[in-house]
Amino acid sequence: MPAALLKDVTTEQLFDAVRVIAAGDALLAPAVTRRLISEFAQLFPKPDAPSTGALATLTPRETEVLRLLAEGLSNQEIAAQLVVTEETVRHTLAMC
Repeated sequence: MPAALLKDVTTEQLFDAVRVIAAGDALLAPAVTRRLISEFAQLFPKPDAPSTGALATLTPRETEVLRLLAEGLSNQEIAAQLVVTEETVRHTLAMC
């Protein structure tokens, strides 16, 4: 699986990355993810009409967590910003 980390990762982040890759998942550093999403978002303009369908059924908290995820924040960063645990963020994402 692919992985991309920046040079300034901590030892703990590096160990976590090894575990993620060993589990068969891909990994991108949050800064890399933010940059990719930003570049990709510029390719496609935002729709004028509000979203409907499945997105309309999301709670305000689910919408906020997804928005932060779309901005490239990691679960840890989302948890810190919303003052909740990473477990809560993972649970919220699983419910979406």
